[in-house]
Amino acid sequence: PAPSSYPLCIEIRADSASYLIQFSKEEDKSKWVRALSVHCLVMSKSSANRSTSG
Repeated sequence: PAPSSYPLCIEIRADSASYLIQFSKEEDKSKWVRALSVHCLVMSKSSANRSTSG
């Protein structure tokens, strides 16, 4: 799935698995993105689009 199609979701990839996590509020999603960014590579939908099109 493309997270950009699901505005309250984030996609987490680990090895060959991919997980789509849905949030009920933008605030909750933002908190998780900030927390995960300390430990993980975080790509925005615009940077993901550039990396897959090249």
